[in-house]
Amino acid sequence: MTIMSSMSIEARNLLQTTTQPNLPTIPTLPNPTSLPPLPSIPPTLPQGNFPPLPTIPSLPKLTMPPLPSFPTNIP
Repeated sequence: MTIMSSMSIEARNLLQTTTQPNLPTIPTLPNPTSLPPLPSIPPTLPQGNFPPLPTIPSLPKLTMPPLPSFPTNIP
């Protein structure tokens, strides 16, 4: 029974040694540094939506003045 447990330990040691060679391959992931330039494109889209918004608020302002004129007619 004890022999089985000792063999499992040796197997684990072998696995650890095989994982070491895989580490050097990780550094290749950082290469995708060309992603940053992409975010610069989206900001240009929102700008096109801003202009139309200011034109809407100007309409409600015209309807506001008429409201105060009603209370003056009551007295």
